[in-house]
Amino acid sequence: MDPFSSRDLPDLTPLRSPMPSSSSSSSSSSSSSRPQSAGYFSRAPPQRDLGPRNLLTPPDLSGASIPSPSINPVRKITPPEEHLLVAEDRFRQAERYVEEYRASMKPGPGRDLPRPLEDYETPLRIKMPVGDWIKLDQKLNPEENDDPYPRLSYNAATSTVIVECMPSPLHQSITSLLIDEFIESRTTLSRDLKRQTRVSWETTCNKFGSEWAGSRKRPDLSIAVRDTSGTPRLKWVVEAGLSETYDQLVEDARLWLEGHLEVAMVILVKFCESPRYRCPVPKTQDPEELGIPLDVLEIDRTEVTMEGQFGPATYKGHKWVGKISEVFMETWVQDAGGRAVRRGNREDLLQAGQLQLSFGNILPPGYPQTITLDLNEFHNGLKEEIQELAAHRCREMVNDWLVAVSRMKSEASVQALGEQLR
Repeated sequence: MDPFSSRDLPDLTPLRSPMPSSSSSSSSSSSSSRPQSAGYFSRAPPQRDLGPRNLLTPPDLSGASIPSPSINPVRKITPPEEHLLVAEDRFRQAERYVEEYRASMKPGPGRDLPRPLEDYETPLRIKMPVGDWIKLDQKLNPEENDDPYPRLSYNAATSTVIVECMPSPLHQSITSLLIDEFIESRTTLSRDLKRQTRVSWETTCNKFGSEWAGSRKRPDLSIAVRDTSGTPRLKWVVEAGLSETYDQLVEDARLWLEGHLEVAMVILVKFCESPRYRCPVPKTQDPEELGIPLDVLEIDRTEVTMEGQFGPATYKGHKWVGKISEVFMETWVQDAGGRAVRRGNREDLLQAGQLQLSFGNILPPGYPQTITLDLNEFHNGLKEEIQELAAHRCREMVNDWLVAVSRMKSEASVQALGEQLR
């Protein structure tokens, strides 16, 4: 996947034409809460119709001069079996990708990574019709499987399956700060008022409508607010990305704001690593010859050296994390037609000082309308997570080496036994 590159910011014009309105909600777990204010919404956000759309009435083209398309007498028609082959190939590609990663995580000689480890840090994205997605999900995510990764999600509007194999420690640097500040802001509230909000992370939502019907997504962090009946309604979502591109994060914002009935605000956080990570040690290189211990418990982030405040990060003379050159935050909301638009300016999280983050009027009355983010605290947490990411990548390299050595010894033993029996 292409690494993130700077591009023009999207303006506040709607990303798509207005859609009617309907319903959808999400699940949440863990507890937290926060005050309300008339920040981003001076009026209640318009209801969105997530049901089937009405057909548009075509414009009156009488008298208009419409050029006739040139007609090619020889028209190529793709045979049905070719369509089936493409769909089957994509299904099998996603299935094989997940199976390979799961096999690689098993201890012992059976562990094998058929592709570089860093390839699994970037989510796999494959176009697939919803029917194939459902079959893939049922096959790869049985009910008895409690493993959080690989994580499969689906965007029905773009017919895209997303397979995430590895979490990024960098995400935790911002989500932990947001959780801490939100909980701190509720300390003076009554117990009943605190119960009006719930904070959740790593909780899957599949209640999407309209062209997003059939989608499934798990936000990095979310807040639900109880309605008058006491039912939690998902209102606020955080999506953070290191390997994801900015455009992919924006697509996530559209999914939540346009495809979900109740979500009113999405916070996007983009981390940029430069250059993109590639393992600095060849697969055939013995780590011990480089001074890297074969006992992964000895590889500790405290021994990782930071060349700058935010990297690059090196261990035993090798670069395991590039420089985190940029971290920014954007707030996305709905416009009057229920469409996703960016609200306000992009915030640079690598600057010094503090940042005021507004929740608008999505929180219950009595909650503070903003929280204050201490960016110096964020920087300290980010540095620790960069060091942990470097140590993690080095440990994975060592594990792969040990498995390769074990396999070679096993194969040699089998070969020697075979020669003895001959």
